[in-house]
Amino acid sequence: MTINAAQHTIPPADDPTARLRLLVVVTWKEEGQWYLYRQLKTRFRTVEVLQPGPGMRHVPALAGRVMPALLALRAFARRRRFDAVCSWSTPVGVCYGLLNRLAGRRGGPRHILRDFHVNMEREDWRYRLRLGLLRTALPGIDTLLCTSREEAPLYAETFALEPARIRFFPDVPPSQFLAVRTAAAVSDYIFAYGNSDRDFDTLLKAVQGLGHQTIILSQQFAPRRPVPPGVQIVSDRVSMPKIQEIIQAAAVVVVPLEHYRVAAGQNSLLEAMALGRPVIVTENFATREYTVHGRTALLCPAGDAACMAQLLRQVFADRSAAEAMAARARQAASEMLDSQVELFIDSVRDVCRAPA
Repeated sequence: MTINAAQHTIPPADDPTARLRLLVVVTWKEEGQWYLYRQLKTRFRTVEVLQPGPGMRHVPALAGRVMPALLALRAFARRRRFDAVCSWSTPVGVCYGLLNRLAGRRGGPRHILRDFHVNMEREDWRYRLRLGLLRTALPGIDTLLCTSREEAPLYAETFALEPARIRFFPDVPPSQFLAVRTAAAVSDYIFAYGNSDRDFDTLLKAVQGLGHQTIILSQQFAPRRPVPPGVQIVSDRVSMPKIQEIIQAAAVVVVPLEHYRVAAGQNSLLEAMALGRPVIVTENFATREYTVHGRTALLCPAGDAACMAQLLRQVFADRSAAEAMAARARQAASEMLDSQVELFIDSVRDVCRAPA
C-alpha cells in the first residue's frame, strides 16, 4: 500500500506567495486534472499532492479506517520540506493534528484543515467520541476552513476558538462538469441522489400524484413510507460519468435534506448547477451559501413536502423559466472556480505570515 506524490516546482518570484512550499493531502487519485491544483502550481514555489496508492483505494473498508492515519503519517514524515500542509479532509486533518501535538510542533509547517464541519444534530456516543478526538487535535491545527460563512462563528463558539482560526472556503463544482456541453434534449423525470443527511421520504411524499417518473440514487436510503408509482430507487453504485448523464437528462434535480444546521448537499447542488439543470434544494447553511432563491435554484424548508411539491409543479408548468434559471446557475458555477483559488491562496499566505 504505497502513497504517491505528484510534484511541480516553479522558480521563485517577487510575490511572497511564490516562495511558499505547499503539501496538499487528498484521499482520491489525483492525476493533475484538479483545477485548483493546476492553478496553485503557477502561484507557489512548490506544490505536492500526497494521495493514497492504488492498493489502498481498492479496499474501501480498509481505506476508510486506515488511510487517513497512513496519509497523515506520510505527510508528517516529510513536513520539514514545506511551509504549509493542507489536509483536504477532516479524518486526515485530525490525525495530522494529533501528530503535531505529540511532536510539540517544534518549528514545523503550518497546518490547514479543509472541509471542517460538525453535525450539530448528532448526539450518539460514537459521534461524541469523534468530537473528542477533534478537540484533542485542534491545538495541532492552525487554520480550519468551512464551507459556509454561517458555520464559522458557530464553530468558533462551539469549540472556544479564536474567530480568526476559522475561515470560509467554498466548495466548487467539478471543473469537468463545466467543460461539457449542456444536453441538447432533456426528459421529464425527477432525479435525486446522495447519502449524507438526505430526506428522500419527504421527496416521496412530494412526488405523490405528480405523474412524473422519479429516480432516487442512494446506497443508504430505506423508505419509511410506501413508494409511490413511478418512483425508482437505485441502490447500486454508479460511476460519476453515468451520474453526469442522468443529471443532464433530468427535467429537475432535487436535493432533499433533513436539517438546516448540517452542512450537506452542496456538492450535489453544485454538480447539477454546473451541468445546467434546474435544482430544488432544501435550505441549510451550506446550500444557501451557493444559491439565490428563484435565480439560480429553488429553496424549500427542511421536511416541507408541500413546498417541495409546489416547486416541482412550478418547474414543470414553466419549463422555459426553469431552463433560464438553470443557465444562470451554470454561469454562476463557472465563476466559482477562480474565486476558490484566490481564497485558498489567501488562507495559505495568511497562516504562514501569522506568528506560530
